[in-house]
Amino acid sequence: MAEVGVEGRLLPTQKIERISSNLTALLPFYSGLADILPTETLIWKLKLIKSASAYTNSRLHAVKAEVLVLASDKDHLFPSGEEALRLKKLLPNCMIRIFKDNGHTLLMEDSMNLLTVIKDS
Repeated sequence: MAEVGVEGRLLPTQKIERISSNLTALLPFYSGLADILPTETLIWKLKLIKSASAYTNSRLHAVKAEVLVLASDKDHLFPSGEEALRLKKLLPNCMIRIFKDNGHTLLMEDSMNLLTVIKDS
């Protein structure tokens, strides 16, 4: 529901900001959730994510190590496939592997064997 109205052409960080705003707007509709996670806490955590994202993006140019990016094609929480392609353009020694049938919790799914993926790559 939070993704409704978020344009596909936006940068990943802009998408996350819009989705985060939409999630914040939805909180009143989930009264039980609002009791568990106060709006102020959610806003604080989202600001931390935004700050960490800006810091990381400003230093990607310095990464020279070999990087393997794993992305899920059916990730309904984040546009991980688009983010993988963005990182491939920014990191000089980057390989991506997109998993067509996996979701957001890629590394927790039974069909995923990280050691095999690394060896195959």
